[in-house]
Amino acid sequence: MAINIPATLIKIDKTLIAQKLYTPATFSEVKQSSSTNYDPITGTYAGTSDKTDHSFNIVVLDESRNSSSDGGYNVTAQIMILPQNISFEPNTGQDFAFKGKCWSVVSVKLSPQDSLWEITVGRL
Repeated sequence: MAINIPATLIKIDKTLIAQKLYTPATFSEVKQSSSTNYDPITGTYAGTSDKTDHSFNIVVLDESRNSSSDGGYNVTAQIMILPQNISFEPNTGQDFAFKGKCWSVVSVKLSPQDSLWEITVGRL
């Protein structure tokens, strides 16, 4: 008997909502248009940018603090996102905002059959 992943994810989502285990998060995606008009006063290329704000739910699995002074993150967290809760693909280097803080995405893993995003985030 095969597992119906989409149906199972819907049940998991409903359970997480009922148990109030979700934490709201946001991600602002900025796409810069290419332009060859260089502005020598500002030192930048003139162009327009397109900004899309994404709101989604995460589950914070673990949060840890360390006192390393090696230039790494002082606080890291493991989060989980169900694929149906986001409209973009998470990647390293993105910044998510949740719990009133800005967190940088350190690592991203998509579980088999696109069933779960496992993400490590960090902040100073």
